Amino acid sequence: MNATDSIGVVGSLRSGKTSLVHRFLTGAYTNEESPEGGRFKKEVVVDGQSYLLLIRDEGGGAPEYQFSQWFDAVVFVFSLDSQESFETVLRYYNQMAKFRNLSDVPVLLVGTQDNLSDTNPRVIDEQEGRQMAKNIPRCTYYETCSTYGLNVERLFKDGSLFHFRFLNLTVRSIYDSVIEMLNGFAYIQQYNGK
Repeated sequence: MNATDSIGVVGSLRSGKTSLVHRFLTGAYTNEESPEGGRFKKEVVVDGQSYLLLIRDEGGGAPEYQFSQWFDAVVFVFSLDSQESFETVLRYYNQMAKFRNLSDVPVLLVGTQDNLSDTNPRVIDEQEGRQMAKNIPRCTYYETCSTYGLNVERLFKDGSLFHFRFLNLTVRSIYDSVIEMLNGFAYIQQYNGK
């Protein structure tokens, strides 16, 4: 049976998130943004392990409680040509942090380049994106281009991989704590002569 991983994707309507999800799922580019969002699935292989990715594009509004509880990893998307979409990321992050401790999940911050041109220049530089990622716990920064597929596949595979590595570390940490506790009990019993 495949491991299942749920990845939530959020951003403003001008962020390029729908194009990003569409490119990952189909390998083709679309310039349409969906205000409704959608739910999708795709099987991927990462490091020889097969995963079923459940992807939820959260439409154009602020994420709510149910969505915040649903995902194993979250992708915040903004357009590199839109200051408004960049600022929306932080607003959405803070909204979701009211519903869930986001330091418990991998966070991927994505700047999309889909609409950059001489007449539509970049307004968010790479340093600003990286700085925002530094201020968000467990966050990794990516720049993607859905038009050409730049870093799209990598983004979703990394999101899944980061989640399962975190789970393995957590399980290992719990296991080590239980063993340490049991060893402590054994020592106490031995010390008390039992």
